[in-house]
Amino acid sequence: RIVAGFHRDTMFLGLGEREQAAAQQVFLRLVTLGEGTEDTRRRAPRSELKAVVEDVDLLDEIVEAFAAYRLLALDTDPGTRTPTVELAHEALIREWERLRGWLNASREDIKQQRQIAALATDWDDHERDTALLVRGSRLKQFAGWAEGTPLALTSRERAFLAASATEQTHQQELE
Repeated sequence: RIVAGFHRDTMFLGLGEREQAAAQQVFLRLVTLGEGTEDTRRRAPRSELKAVVEDVDLLDEIVEAFAAYRLLALDTDPGTRTPTVELAHEALIREWERLRGWLNASREDIKQQRQIAALATDWDDHERDTALLVRGSRLKQFAGWAEGTPLALTSRERAFLAASATEQTHQQELE
């Protein structure tokens, strides 16, 4: 455990500031928050991670480096054959103090992001049906949160919020 902890932190601290920020975004996307249970690892499409890290080459370097240290596992989705990334072991969530700190500090932000991600996916899967957009106080809450959160949003999540705001403005103009 001491050696593994040493490698995790050595690996992370060996990154530059920009790389550390990108790595944090990646690791936060790879955890499913437990509701009354322990947090668990989450398999994410590599394309999702590329959408939250501005520099694709930087993302590839980070993922490959952490995979080389056996902190991340690389695979492909059995159904779509698209590349995926996940934490190599659930123990990382429990034992890596840095990751636990990020999760504890970002828990509410992660919950909001996952709600928006689910809504955006549903909207996208239904050919961007305007009936699936959020409005009113819920839109105001999400938009306010998105402006202040340190979590990066994917282009789909940003498009969903933008379309919701545009549709709400359009509806108000019609009224």
